[in-house]
Amino acid sequence: LASLADKSLVVPDQERAQTHYRLLETVRQYARDRLEKGRGSAALRGRHRDYYLALAEEANPKLKSAEQAEWLRRLEEEHENLRAGLEWSLVEAGSEGGLRLCGALQRFWWTHGHLTEGRQWCTRVLCKAGAEERTRERAYVLNAAGALSNYQGDYPAAKALHEESLAIRRE
Repeated sequence: LASLADKSLVVPDQERAQTHYRLLETVRQYARDRLEKGRGSAALRGRHRDYYLALAEEANPKLKSAEQAEWLRRLEEEHENLRAGLEWSLVEAGSEGGLRLCGALQRFWWTHGHLTEGRQWCTRVLCKAGAEERTRERAYVLNAAGALSNYQGDYPAAKALHEESLAIRRE
């Protein structure tokens, strides 16, 4: 990393006692293009999403605890990676990863005021082919979308989403 930083290929971001590194936008785009042209891109993107899915699922219960501020900060720092994971979930064949990631991020979106973004991700994941199966994960995302709709004052949409979520849970 030090060598890459010396060559201005990565930029250190110092926050508190931690240093995070980020790629310059042009370098990131070049690397992404090279990755997508090479073999193994799907596997790499899947592992990336799975890592951030595990982070979001670990954070979810802690967002209701005394550790909330720390976990909200961590998720905000990784927001772009979480978005990339959600984007990959829309492209890959299955729907479970995207459903689980949306479900795990609901409280983060609500608490940090990302209501519109969260609602859009939920809608996109719920509309994905294969996501219509009436699973526990789908019910959880319907409930998340309903809660986000409610916080935005869209009560008719919230009611419909919550009712569908409840119908699945009763089955």
